[in-house]
Amino acid sequence: MERRDVLTIGALAALVTAAGGTHVAAQSQSESAPARLLRIYTDDAGETHLEELIMGKDLAPIPVTSVDLVNYTRNSADWHTAPDRRFATNIIGDLRVTSSDGKQHHIGPGDLVFLEDTTGKGHVTERLNAVVTLFIHLPEDFDGVAWSKGGAS
Repeated sequence: MERRDVLTIGALAALVTAAGGTHVAAQSQSESAPARLLRIYTDDAGETHLEELIMGKDLAPIPVTSVDLVNYTRNSADWHTAPDRRFATNIIGDLRVTSSDGKQHHIGPGDLVFLEDTTGKGHVTERLNAVVTLFIHLPEDFDGVAWSKGGAS
C-alpha cells in the first residue's frame, strides 16, 4: 500500500468518526518510504515557511475537533493564512503552495499538510486541476511537530 493510500484512508477515517472531539489513530508508512509531513508555519517576524518533516513510526491518536471536505472550484490567488490549526490532505487533485519566503511545494493526492500559519503574511495556494481537500481541524495547542516525530501531541 502506498503512503498516499495510508494517509487518505486515515483522513477518511477521521471524516467518518470525527464527532465531538474524537481521537483518530494514525499510522505511519512502511519501512521502504518514510511518510512525510509538509508543515506551513509562521516565524516570529511574520514570514511563512514550508518545512518537510519525516514522520515517526509510532504516531499518537489525533485529537480531531471537526472535519470539512472542500471541493475547490477556483484558485485562492491572494495571500492568506490558515483560519485555524489543521491537517489537510487532497483526496483528488494537485496544488502548488507558495510561502511568503518564496518557497514553493507541490501537494498531490494523499500528501499530508500541517497548516499552522494562522498569523503573519501567509501563503498562496494555486489549484493545478480539480481539487477536493479534506481538512482535519485540531485543538489550538496541538503540537504537530512533536506528533510527527511520534511524541505526544
